[in-house]
Amino acid sequence: MEHKKEALEEEVQTDEYVQYAIAFEKNLSLLERALHSEEEPELIAQKTLIAAAEFYDGDWCGIIEGDLEMEAWCPILWYDCITGGMTETRFRELEEFTSFERWVKALYACEPVIIPDTSIYKESNPGEYELYSRCEADSILAVPFWKNPTGFLIVRNPKRYINRSSFLQMLAYVVFSSVTEKKLLERGSKAFSPDNIKDDKDVIINLFGKMEIYTSKGVLREEELNAPIMWRFVAYLIMHKNQTNLPATIYEAIWEDGDIDKASSKVKAAAFRLQSVFSIICDQRLVISTAKGYQINPELNIVTDVEQFDEFWRQSQNAVTLQTKIKLLQDAVALYKGDIYEAASGEHWLMPHEISYRYKCLGICNELMKLFFDSQNYTSVQHYAHKALELDEANPDAYYWLIRTLKKKDSMGMVKGEMLMAEHVLGPDLYDELIKKLDRAKDSE
Repeated sequence: MEHKKEALEEEVQTDEYVQYAIAFEKNLSLLERALHSEEEPELIAQKTLIAAAEFYDGDWCGIIEGDLEMEAWCPILWYDCITGGMTETRFRELEEFTSFERWVKALYACEPVIIPDTSIYKESNPGEYELYSRCEADSILAVPFWKNPTGFLIVRNPKRYINRSSFLQMLAYVVFSSVTEKKLLERGSKAFSPDNIKDDKDVIINLFGKMEIYTSKGVLREEELNAPIMWRFVAYLIMHKNQTNLPATIYEAIWEDGDIDKASSKVKAAAFRLQSVFSIICDQRLVISTAKGYQINPELNIVTDVEQFDEFWRQSQNAVTLQTKIKLLQDAVALYKGDIYEAASGEHWLMPHEISYRYKCLGICNELMKLFFDSQNYTSVQHYAHKALELDEANPDAYYWLIRTLKKKDSMGMVKGEMLMAEHVLGPDLYDELIKKLDRAKDSE
């Protein structure tokens, strides 16, 4: 009797596999035909996600990308069969690796994750089950992809073939290739022609960190063009772009020899050198000379990252939703790649600006730490705490939010290390204030 039961089960499994193999070939052929004339990487990826969801009869299919350094997952592309398209997902902006050890192991081992019933983790791993419950996932089939990007292709609530991942693995390669190509195209676009350059009069100048000048025809980078005086000349005029600047004023600011008799000739030489180089990427003049001195050409549509930084901050203060506010503040911090024109850091004409923006960025980081802590996004709290400490190692707010976050994550060894570091860099008075503030937070929890 037992022998007959085993034989029957084997026959059922064989029949199921034959059906799977036929469906595999049929659906792969249909997908290949649908993608044959498609050139847009994102559309190729979307059509592949739809094909995967339909094959496994799931209600959602998407990609989550893993950041192994930040230890977090992030959804980057998906298709919701119920609502249609890439509508709102229940994933958070970042999901931490905590409680997802089995997924990390599967990623490293390049093995599928097959969960026919997610409720089995309700007691054994509440953190993992919380995400499944929040995302309305009763069952899951996922396959990993590795290296630039790293992550999983996931089908939620598959109703058939859940134990057969080969079709999904094949589609993961298609999606992976499309996402990689999309990223390469975006990187190339940003490197040579930023999106908001529309015509020959549009110019983008980045001053944070190393200077860059973008036009519709190309880019000049400080690191590729060793001309310190020319870059100082540009930076000075940009920081005073709404006025005309006398040669003597410019000379006293950016030259060190103090020979005022050379002002006119030296500034003219710098203007000449700049135009010679700028003409390679633009038919217009970047700097014009008038009877009153030199100024940035008012006929050009010039936007700087410093102005964008200020605009993001201003918009964040009037944002209607918390999500929008956070996004705008994050965009501002992302623009800050270092002090304004770092090569001239500490020079008297630039110092007030660099100090002002360094502390503006620091203030935004402090605000983001609080917002992310309140929303329990502890990975982001750590990220902005480290960013804040890069700007000012004696920033008590950074230690406050970082230590509270590490306590929430039960990383008591790291808490001890950060407390010792805080005591070392803050000094007695600030450290005592930090201790009192942490004690008050503990009492209020």
